[in-house]
Amino acid sequence: MRSSHGNKQKEDNDLPFNGPGEWYPYRCLACNYKMWVEDIIVDAFPPDGPGKCPIIGCMNCGNDFIRDIEKETLMSKTDPNLIPEQAKDSG
Repeated sequence: MRSSHGNKQKEDNDLPFNGPGEWYPYRCLACNYKMWVEDIIVDAFPPDGPGKCPIIGCMNCGNDFIRDIEKETLMSKTDPNLIPEQAKDSG
């Protein structure tokens, strides 16, 4: 008899997005709103801004939201905006 747990583990390892995501520090030029943006969003737009990352609309005011190239990217399986220490580092 085969263990269903073993099959589940194999299926999880076959998933293409199983590891941590790369998160980019972004900030708004107008209102200075800051947050981490996941690579799946960054990769979906043309690289027309700083650090070869896209300029997107600020979630707070709608103006240009750009990559903060003075800060390093972060590898994380969870949203760093939800972790107080990481959110503080982005600001």
